[in-house]
Amino acid sequence: MQYRVVTRKKIKPEIRTEIEPIPGGVRYTYNVANGSDARQPIERFLLPATRPESLINATAPPQWYAPTPFREPPQPENRYNCHADVDRGNKGIAPGQSAGPFVFNTRALPGIVQALFRGYLSDKDAVIEVDTWKLSEWLLERLFELTTIEAEAVPLPVVAPKYPISELDDSRKLASAIAAELRGAASMAEFQQFQSFLLDTASYIETSGKAAAGLDRQLAAPGTTPLQRAFFRGMALSLQHLAQLP
Repeated sequence: MQYRVVTRKKIKPEIRTEIEPIPGGVRYTYNVANGSDARQPIERFLLPATRPESLINATAPPQWYAPTPFREPPQPENRYNCHADVDRGNKGIAPGQSAGPFVFNTRALPGIVQALFRGYLSDKDAVIEVDTWKLSEWLLERLFELTTIEAEAVPLPVVAPKYPISELDDSRKLASAIAAELRGAASMAEFQQFQSFLLDTASYIETSGKAAAGLDRQLAAPGTTPLQRAFFRGMALSLQHLAQLP
């Protein structure tokens, strides 16, 4: 007997990120698109939320739900969850369409994280009609793995709230965090053309514990892809914060 699981991964997510300082924190604004060759609407996207208390507030477009500030880890799986209001007929972002802005006001500086995007399925398609009594324990475990958030979602690197400002209260800590982000980006294929610049800048910042004059402007300039532009602007903002620390 065969069992078929319909996945929620027939989507082509694209995301554009704007980052700007606000009093006491950073604002992240996202616009999400679904490629024209997708076969499902994007019904949900999730951002890691390792420090939920750093979220000041969030807003979403009409007929979308935005996360609310948490004192306890948000669910599911410790992530900020933006999802379409399916009950009111919003199936999400159709192929070839976009939605936004999704705005997060936070007390956290930026870094690259893996966002997860999940497609829409009707109730009929989403329900797995399986007689579990006929499955072995091993098969039940495999079936469960297929329905986890990670298995049902498309990952995409994005620049998002990552480093709580309250935990970076001296220049050495923040310099180390910035250097780690620069080295992490240097290891990604999308940043290959900037690899030497990123590694040299990371070494300087980590060794000196500060940013050279004008380095924030140099970092804000490069980049042609949405991820590159968001990353370099985010690092420039972090350097400006670094310059204000003792």
